[in-house]
Amino acid sequence: MLPSSYHTPQKDMVVSVFYTILTPVLNPLQYSFRNKDVTAALRKMLSVGPVFQDMVK
Repeated sequence: MLPSSYHTPQKDMVVSVFYTILTPVLNPLQYSFRNKDVTAALRKMLSVGPVFQDMVK
């Protein structure tokens, strides 16, 4: 049993909407990261320049 202040129908609705919408939206993204070309392109796009990498070391 949960206290009534913790468990509300509005919270249930928000969670169910997120679960219903976000899961199908993120599923193709998850499987695209298995592709090595996509992963390499993402790493290249997010990589930091060598000058900044030397400063961090």
